[in-house]
Amino acid sequence: MGFENGEYVDPQGLVGRLLYGMSGGVYRVHEVRVVDKSQNFIHAWVALDATRTEFWEMCVCGPPQASDRHGFWEALENLGVDQDEGWLCIGDFNSLLGSADKMGGGAAKHYDRV
Repeated sequence: MGFENGEYVDPQGLVGRLLYGMSGGVYRVHEVRVVDKSQNFIHAWVALDATRTEFWEMCVCGPPQASDRHGFWEALENLGVDQDEGWLCIGDFNSLLGSADKMGGGAAKHYDRV
């Protein structure tokens, strides 16, 4: 796929496929080190060449089932506790900040929100 650094997590059935990749572009990547991965995230440490900027990056595919989200959020919280550098989290968290973020369908239940 043209990525210099990459990681893949197989889906469970039809959901949960994750692909993480870094390539050149504006900032040249010096190093990418995947430190943890699960069915719902790939967590990596990234260092850029020119700026020597270092940060954590997490690509997320949140659990589609509401009953699985508590453990997911707990795992994310535990990963972020001891990090001193910046932390970039991107992806689909399958959660809402509030009911106003939802369009269509039934009303959001309390466990559907962050």
